[in-house]
Amino acid sequence: MWIFLWIVVSCFIMGTFLWSVRILFQQKAAWKNFAQKMGLSYVPQKGLLVSPVVSGALGQYGFSLFSEPQPTNDQRGVRYNTVIEFALRQGVPSIGAVGTQKMNVILDELVAKQAVQVADPEWDSNWFVRATRANVVQAYLTPARIDVLKKIFRLKTLGALFLFNESEGILRIETSDPMVDAARLEKIVRSILAQLPVLLVAEEERQALLAIFQSNAPVVET
Repeated sequence: MWIFLWIVVSCFIMGTFLWSVRILFQQKAAWKNFAQKMGLSYVPQKGLLVSPVVSGALGQYGFSLFSEPQPTNDQRGVRYNTVIEFALRQGVPSIGAVGTQKMNVILDELVAKQAVQVADPEWDSNWFVRATRANVVQAYLTPARIDVLKKIFRLKTLGALFLFNESEGILRIETSDPMVDAARLEKIVRSILAQLPVLLVAEEERQALLAIFQSNAPVVET
């Protein structure tokens, strides 16, 4: 009986391992194809069973694609999520964070503690907005920007987070999908890229936001 159970468990473990290796090699091929097509750097990591890193610039935005370990409560102890990051090389005159429910684990670590209310009936109540200057971020979150964030947050991912300060912004998307289809990966990335210009702040608007920052104006609902 014990020998039979040992054989079953061993076969299960071996099958899971081989499946993981197969997925990893498919991921490496897809990410390399994607990197070459998009003009990005593809950097293999040390170790045969480690995901690569893809990075570089897509137009005016920085870009990173990598795999990141996350602790789990099951027997695996850890799982690897795919992380896609876009760097906006300008920010908002406030430190802030806008994210989905899965990202609320960062709330305790944020310097930004003021909650910002979004008066949009389609805004999910589980999504959060935090800022050091709520009045500035409230003014920044125009209907057009709220629409872009809703589209990104509704993607089939584990979570999404938009972090920013006075000089830069980072849009981070996490998914359990290993992204083994280069064409699908490209479609997702291009779709998000098309939305990013709306999140940028023109100089005239920046001056208006700075004026709000300096005036200690009360928060006005968007």
